[in-house]
Amino acid sequence: MIYEWSKFFRSGHFGFSIIKNDYNQNDVIDKKKIKEQPIVKVDYSKFEKRINLISTPTLEGVWSDGTYKVGIIKTVDGYSGFIINADKTSWTPNQLKFLINNNKEKADLWMKDFSKRENQKVDIIGNNLINIGNVLYLKRLSRTYEDTQEIKDYIKFLYAGNKSYFQILSGKTAYIRIPAFDLDYKKQIDSAIAANSANIEKTENLIIDVRYNDGGADTSYEKLIPFLYTNPIRTVGLQHLSTPLNNEVMLGLSKNENFDEEHQKAYEEAYETLNNNLGKFVSLSDEIVKVKKLDKVLPFPKNIAILINNGNASTTEQFLLAAKQSKKVKLFGTTTSGALHISNMSDVVSPDGNFELRYGRSKSYRIPEMAIDDKCIQPDYYLDNSITNKQWMEYVRKIMEE
Repeated sequence: MIYEWSKFFRSGHFGFSIIKNDYNQNDVIDKKKIKEQPIVKVDYSKFEKRINLISTPTLEGVWSDGTYKVGIIKTVDGYSGFIINADKTSWTPNQLKFLINNNKEKADLWMKDFSKRENQKVDIIGNNLINIGNVLYLKRLSRTYEDTQEIKDYIKFLYAGNKSYFQILSGKTAYIRIPAFDLDYKKQIDSAIAANSANIEKTENLIIDVRYNDGGADTSYEKLIPFLYTNPIRTVGLQHLSTPLNNEVMLGLSKNENFDEEHQKAYEEAYETLNNNLGKFVSLSDEIVKVKKLDKVLPFPKNIAILINNGNASTTEQFLLAAKQSKKVKLFGTTTSGALHISNMSDVVSPDGNFELRYGRSKSYRIPEMAIDDKCIQPDYYLDNSITNKQWMEYVRKIMEE
């Protein structure tokens, strides 16, 4: 209830949650909800034998996300997903976990605490993966079916975890997937770029895929900038709210080995500056706007497409604001999430250890003239629903090569 109420004021870069490891889940989940959860009447042994005989792929089968093992069976109302096994949760066999409608486009989904989310988008990826509302990702356990090469590539690109991925798509186009800008992945991102920079610099077109990349640290995209650079890049600065708790974050960053000595020293100096100005909003730079100039413009790639969607927020949106200033770059996809001008997230645990608050420590000088929060970044090329997610990459490649 606190979380939903607070969303009235800020939809992004804010969170309030129960720390699940420090409480008995059954003490906080409404027992009435558990008892009233619909039951799917099915004989599992018979169900399993029947689905193993199905030769043409349907949604019916046994699926898992690692926590929930569920069966999907066709019913009058659509496709019912029922619990087979869900260890370490309050869910019991045969309870209804989700209901996908007959046209397979929307679903009602019950969360871990038995709260209901209605009309969640259903994305069926080939024959063996289902994404419900970007919350529940199910992989088919039985029986499995062969997928096309297009589907296999799509899964490889978007569902291979947080590891960056590079591939030459054709003689004219290269592709790089950056699933996360988290600081912990910076070295891995830098390595992937360095290992493939020679190929990128001799290829006419480059597709940078950041779909579902919800941010991290600005330094994680530094190595991408030289490829898209055409003219000085202007970045509007921000102010940090100086408090003892907030400033401890800077001290921690000054000791983080993911940064080089130059960055560590800068964070140490920032910590000292903030501590000398407690209770104030403090700019850590003498310039409200920083201008980044590079020595040269690379001849290749000539054209860069960045794939974006509503899973993009925070640092990823900061990257897009920089990229949009390049004459080489166009954004393809849908609007982003819109969570940027209140930034630099912190996590803090309540004194009793039962709750966690996520909040932003800084505010951008862009507001109110260039607000991103709740307004989002628009694509240059809108990819509408008639172009499915798995078709985006090939669709954009063809546009770039025409």
